[in-house]
Amino acid sequence: MINVTSQYKPSLSGAFMACGVLYALCSPSTRQEEIFYAFDTTTGQKCHLSILLDKMLETLQGINYCPSDHKLYVYNDGYLINYDFSFLTLKCRLPRPPGKRPSGAQAPPKADKPNKPSRPGDPRAKHQ
Repeated sequence: MINVTSQYKPSLSGAFMACGVLYALCSPSTRQEEIFYAFDTTTGQKCHLSILLDKMLETLQGINYCPSDHKLYVYNDGYLINYDFSFLTLKCRLPRPPGKRPSGAQAPPKADKPNKPSRPGDPRAKHQ
């Protein structure tokens, strides 16, 4: 199955891939870029973000993430700007539905509750 995003490419100022996730950027001003959208290519889930990046000049020529040094490299009107990045789990991910069992499969047995120690004279005490 191929997962497809609904983002319209001409409206983006750039995009990059990191850890199987497509991140999209737009320019809210001439001196900032915003990472505003994430699309997980494995699950097809999308998330709206707001991560602002300062830039030197108006035009963004390219953006790439390098997983070996955890940096985002931005080419901006002759300047190379790099940002240190740490990725966390997206909080807007939807919970996954419980897995389906094949027909005829039974649920695993529940663990027995441990017996509580009994006191002398307790009617619940087992006699051996």
